[in-house]
Amino acid sequence: MSDKSHFRVQLSLKLNEFKRAYRSNLSPKIRSELNLNTLNITRKQTKSMSDQQLFDTCHDLTGKLAEFLSENNKKHAGLNLFIRTMQETLNEYTVIGNSVVHEKSFCNKHILNVIQHTQSIQYSVNNSSLQEIKSSGKALIEFGREDYVDQLIELMMKNKDHCTYFSRLASYFINLKKAYDDDPLSSIAN
Repeated sequence: MSDKSHFRVQLSLKLNEFKRAYRSNLSPKIRSELNLNTLNITRKQTKSMSDQQLFDTCHDLTGKLAEFLSENNKKHAGLNLFIRTMQETLNEYTVIGNSVVHEKSFCNKHILNVIQHTQSIQYSVNNSSLQEIKSSGKALIEFGREDYVDQLIELMMKNKDHCTYFSRLASYFINLKKAYDDDPLSSIAN
């Protein structure tokens, strides 16, 4: 069984597609100006990269290709399509720590975890469910999409009459969201 991540498989397919098109569809003049070896996407190079390095390399690749086309005033439908689809693929993923995760799957997993533990707390309050809600909520607020964070807070507010913990968790998540939204260091990290 392969230990390749879904992310790595997706990007490898896209890069292989690009290299095939590069060799067969680009003119020799463009290939001489845009050397494949300098793009850092050979199989040997990508195989030794971590997922985060591969993410960064592919992001740089789209930038280099777009820059190449604009600087040389060239139009190439195939390269433009590749740049667009690669960027769309990269936008589906986010870097968390040293790994790259599919953002929608990540958010779905955590919101489902919150929903399941919310339902179990409605029957009997237990510390492990509260900790799971808190942990998944923090992960959603820190790394998740805005609509999932709003769904999390709405879920806590909707259930606040069932248990006082939901009211506290709603306040906690609202304040944590504000802290992340107002983080003065977030612009420095980007």
